Formats: sequence, C-alpha cells, structure tokens
Amino acid sequence: MEALDFTGPHDVFAMANYISRESLHSDDLPFQQYVIASAKGPVKTAGGIAITPDFTFDDAIPEAEIIFIPGGPYIKNISATDPMIKWIQSNYSDKNQIVSVCLGAFPLVVALGQKLQGHTITTHHQAIEDLREKVNSLNIDAFVAKGQRYVSEGNVLCSAGVSSGIDAAFYLLSDIMGQEIARKTSEIMEYNRTINWSLEQ
Repeated sequence: MEALDFTGPHDVFAMANYISRESLHSDDLPFQQYVIASAKGPVKTAGGIAITPDFTFDDAIPEAEIIFIPGGPYIKNISATDPMIKWIQSNYSDKNQIVSVCLGAFPLVVALGQKLQGHTITTHHQAIEDLREKVNSLNIDAFVAKGQRYVSEGNVLCSAGVSSGIDAAFYLLSDIMGQEIARKTSEIMEYNRTINWSLEQ
C-alpha cells in the first residue's frame, strides 16, 4: 500500500471532523474511520510506515457507508478469491460510496465486475493501459479515462495516482458536508485543491 493513498484521504475526513466540531459546535463527529486488513498486525506501506488495522476482514464491523481502496505496488494482479475482494463484494451496495485511489482501481474492477458496466473509471497515469486490459479481460464495458484527477459516476469514485486521492476525498466531502466545510478543511490543511469542475458545478 502506498502511504499517501491511505493517509491523504484519511486526513481529509479527520480534519473535516475537527472543522465540523468547531463550526457546528457539536461533539457529534460526522465521520468514524476504520482500517480493515487481512490480519490485525501492522501493515507496512511501500515506504515502510506501519499502520495498525482496527479490524480484519473476518470481524463483525460497523456498517461501512464509504469504502476507500488504496493502491500499492503489487495490487494490480489481485485474485478474485483474495479476502479483500470477498469483503468488498459482501459490503458494497447501491447504498454506500466506494472510492479507489491510484492502483486501488484494480481490486475495484475485480470486486464489482459487471456492476461497472457503462461507468467511467481511472487510475495512475502509468497504469491506464493495464487497467484497460483488465476491464477487457473481465468483459466489463467501462471507459478508462486518462488525464483526469478523479472521476465519479453514481456511487463509484476513482482517483488517479497517489495525491489525487486527496482531491477525490475533498470532492466527496463537499458532496456530503457542503462546499464551506470542504473549503475550511482545505484551508486548515493548507492544501490547494485540484477541482474537476465538470463534476462540481
């Protein structure tokens, strides 16, 4: 897993919790975030940072309203029998939002399969052709967009490489909490958003 694929979007919603508490004068946090992995032990990112999961794929967990799938250097060839794929398939529905970051698009297409018919998706610019080959091999009629920071269709949101996951998270935050909370969150993070205006107008 690439650290920023995970920590970037995570910090957007963590900061949004802080902004929400300050702006709305409420201790009710809008976002409860959990890390789920195959085992309870620390998961090393590609750069060596250890992240400790809250749950395993076998645990009973709170209902997931938003599912984030970060990428990583070895995830492009993920098997349909992988525990993560099975978990996504069991927990995804039309009622929740699913987001892939970078190479997380590969487990996304494996898990959702024909549910992505007619969708536009994207991934890291160096993996565009590989993703096109993957959707073709799975007989999924999906358009793989190149040169887009993030794309959204229905309840499926895909970002391009690494830091673009932060912009995708801000897009989702704006949709859920409104532009003002998103603006204040980006301000306190000192992050200059790259906005896909075709989605946010």
